[in-house]
Amino acid sequence: MRIFSRSLSALTAAAVLLIPAAPASAHPQETWRTLETEHFDIHFPDGGYEVALRAAGYLETAHQSLAPLLGHRPRLRTQVVLSDDVDFANGSARVVPYPLVRGYMAPPTVDSLLNHYDDFLWLLLVHEYAHVLHLDNAGGLPEVANRIFGRRMTPNHLAPKWMIEGVATLFESTLSAGGRNDSSLAEMYIRAKVLEDQEIWPIEHLSGAPSSWPGGNLWYLLGGRFWAYLIEHYGEVAGVALPEDYGRRILPFALNSSARKAIGSTLEEIWGEWAEEEAEHHGRVIENLRREGVVEGRRISAIGRRVTSPRWAGNGSKILAYVEAKETAPAIRSFDIEGPIPAEPRETEDVRRAIGASSFALCPQGDMMVIAIRDSYRIEQRYDDLWAADVRGGPLFRLTRGLRARDPALSLDGRRLAFVSRRRGETALYVASIELDTEIPGQPSVRLGRPVRVFHEKGVHLDRPSFSPDGASLVFSGSRTDTGRDLILLDLEGVDLPAPVLSIDERGAVGPPIDPSLSPDIIEESAADEELTGNVVRLTRDSAQDIYPVFDPNGTRVLFSSDRTGVFDLYAVPLDESGSPGKLERLTRTLTGAFEPALSPDGTAVAYVTYTASGYDLALLTLGDSEELEPPPVPRDREPKTPNPGRLYPVRSYSPWASLRPYYWLPFAGVDSEGTTLGLNTGGSDAIGDHSWSTSVWIGTTSRNPGYNAQYSWRGLYPTLGISSSRHQYRTSNSHIRDGVPQRYDERAWRLTGTASLSIPSNERSQSLSLSVAADHRKVLSGVPRPDPGEAVPVLPESGLITRTRLSWSTSSVRRFPESHVPFEGTSFRLGAERASRFLGGDFDYTLVTGSATGHRLLPFGRDNVIAGRLQVGLGHGTPGGRNLFSLGGLSVSDPLELAQNLGAAPSGPILRGFPPFGLSGNAYWVANLEHRFPLLTPERGLGTLPVFLRRVHASAFVDVGAVSLDTAALPDARTLLGVGGEVRLDIILGYQINVDLRLGWARGIGPDAVAAPYFGFGGAF
Repeated sequence: MRIFSRSLSALTAAAVLLIPAAPASAHPQETWRTLETEHFDIHFPDGGYEVALRAAGYLETAHQSLAPLLGHRPRLRTQVVLSDDVDFANGSARVVPYPLVRGYMAPPTVDSLLNHYDDFLWLLLVHEYAHVLHLDNAGGLPEVANRIFGRRMTPNHLAPKWMIEGVATLFESTLSAGGRNDSSLAEMYIRAKVLEDQEIWPIEHLSGAPSSWPGGNLWYLLGGRFWAYLIEHYGEVAGVALPEDYGRRILPFALNSSARKAIGSTLEEIWGEWAEEEAEHHGRVIENLRREGVVEGRRISAIGRRVTSPRWAGNGSKILAYVEAKETAPAIRSFDIEGPIPAEPRETEDVRRAIGASSFALCPQGDMMVIAIRDSYRIEQRYDDLWAADVRGGPLFRLTRGLRARDPALSLDGRRLAFVSRRRGETALYVASIELDTEIPGQPSVRLGRPVRVFHEKGVHLDRPSFSPDGASLVFSGSRTDTGRDLILLDLEGVDLPAPVLSIDERGAVGPPIDPSLSPDIIEESAADEELTGNVVRLTRDSAQDIYPVFDPNGTRVLFSSDRTGVFDLYAVPLDESGSPGKLERLTRTLTGAFEPALSPDGTAVAYVTYTASGYDLALLTLGDSEELEPPPVPRDREPKTPNPGRLYPVRSYSPWASLRPYYWLPFAGVDSEGTTLGLNTGGSDAIGDHSWSTSVWIGTTSRNPGYNAQYSWRGLYPTLGISSSRHQYRTSNSHIRDGVPQRYDERAWRLTGTASLSIPSNERSQSLSLSVAADHRKVLSGVPRPDPGEAVPVLPESGLITRTRLSWSTSSVRRFPESHVPFEGTSFRLGAERASRFLGGDFDYTLVTGSATGHRLLPFGRDNVIAGRLQVGLGHGTPGGRNLFSLGGLSVSDPLELAQNLGAAPSGPILRGFPPFGLSGNAYWVANLEHRFPLLTPERGLGTLPVFLRRVHASAFVDVGAVSLDTAALPDARTLLGVGGEVRLDIILGYQINVDLRLGWARGIGPDAVAAPYFGFGGAF
């Protein structure tokens, strides 16, 4: 099989940069429809017609506006998939083999860099369709090749991500009233960098995929602004000429050649000019803020990346906050606040791991919390739901399932729970009665009532509700159509909530279900269908982003964060007895930003989230110590740029066939056991991702032996079903014995395989299960030369049919975090069993069982030092015609092109370094690997615009121990083999987008056939 992979290596090497992954499958339980316009096929699930109709008008308007600006019109219709499977805002675009745009219906939250929009769907579709027009723009020889072979050569796809995303970000900001080029959050990210380092990130930092904060967001933040500078200073023609020239080049990565031809300068030169101007601009903003007088709190944490949701606890002696740090698991942490504001950041301790959390609410007693956690729902979807937890430890208790609930808020008496839910691009506010009983530490019980919808306004996206001290009102943030967000006050008087009727305790016991159709232990989506709306007061009405509102302890003011000056600061709006707003009060004047105010119980101090170049942290401000600040003028309303959705379009049931047909064919060259092969490859996938297929056919130029590989998978059910077939000729990695010496041999195989696989993702531990049935006919091609009289008769494996069934299961909690160099916590287990039998029509009988276990642990010394171990075992009985069931040895790099598809993947087979690759064969083995891993460098640098980016350098010292035997029963007595050595591993990005892990090491083996030599290989750490 290894050699068969080589027969496709030339194809892989030529096309790996040009072939994006198949689209993610849509949820199998959805019924899909298609809306057709002049240039687009828009696919959407039932219930999404209004969103699809708006998208139709927006896309046709985007086509009319963007096609002239980018100088290109696609030859093929663009497929657009609007799905509602996740609770975060995002989209994607590809042009190979046909133009495809995917967009999620969920609107951005207030803490997202996408939160600046007049209509998020308009901004999203402009951004993604700009990608289509940019990436699809090919000419010259690449376009000739596309006309002949189908759309496979798109040189503009082989550009740095900052360039690709910069073009789209420019147009999202130009054609809408929002966008990241005009976002106060984006300004803050760059201003903080200039404040601390006096400069902008160099172009070398963006050529690959930086992991240090703010990571890939820089592609958008800097790329969009750079592209705007390019057009402003070099003319609109330059913005079209550069991608047009690059799209005509048959050899990729010559960006500066295109830049010199189109603009007259290299991109490094222009970046330097822009970066200097950008740094000067933000330097002036910083100087003006300092001249006006900085009023801000003192930082009480120095964690970086993301620290959010500060909540006072312990009667004001500590603050809890959600923390996503650089190299540790996300958790809710406790910050000690007793005493005066510290000169240095406080030490923290983890209260509870909270992977996937976004925000949480703390009950008045401070011993229970309600957490919003995003996790898998019905396998394919990623939804927010609510969980209850005891602060002092113990299990999490699920409160909702599939209700898509986030932003929980608890009333001060702990008897009302508010949250925001979203569906089909809309949001609504819900309130439910709740009882939290924590009399026994670590054994709480929860009772929850039926949620009631109390506010919904079409097109208004809601965030972060907060109760008044008496629980009679809610204040929250709602979006506007001119890029702003207003504060909305909702009077709950007269809103009667159903009493808590569903109970959950530490034993998992539940009370009577609310409705027979509901799950017995949780509130389902269908439970939240009542609506009672109280009186509504708009506390602010302007184009500013007014977000994170909270009441003061007296209920007479609402504190919030706003960017009405272009910088996010804290403000307060007083309320009279009727709830009407008074004159605005300003509380801070910061250099970067202030968010999420949380008042101390006595109202004398406010904790809030601040920002530095390393990310978000906590700050504490004592109120009343500074002079009164004059509030800024009311921002002027902006004119929305959202187009009219347009006319109606016909709708039909979704059919996969139009997008599933073959759009391309590619010639390729490879090898079989006798020499070169020549062949053709094609394939396809439908727009929503239910069906995918590929086929390759070839013939050997020397062997004259034909071969093929065909596969099809269907994701329309749980589990995913697949069928594949192949015929190929290769030189095996196994061996036969001649004169006592193992020798490789040639073989021809025909295989037919059916599979059913199921993956169950989860924040804490994912699982997968797979069942396959295969018929595998093998014919030995090597002859048996006549032996010398004194030589033992050579033994070749038998030809014949192998009919086998394989069942495998795996589970993993292994994880790595944004800036860790290797996985550093968790365990994984894998079990597999395979049975071949004459009873199934085959010619051979054998049984084999394999298993592996891995573990990772962060060491208490050094920085990011990890101990990692893996144990692998394989036991077999019988034989597939004289062939050994297992082989192991050192890392193999027989053909680097063979590894092009998996350069970053960890080797999954048994590795025993210090011995030749595949040099040890048998029917049973065990291998244990132990590594001490530690970082060396984190350069995160490229070479200008060249397609090479070195992200990290790390090392390991290892010990490999194992044994192999021809007989399973003899394995305990087999000689133990030992390999020791060290590796240096380079985390590299090639071609701007391909992750490559290069391993350079030295190993010394102890035992038969051992070697002591340097080696190299590809693949990440297990």
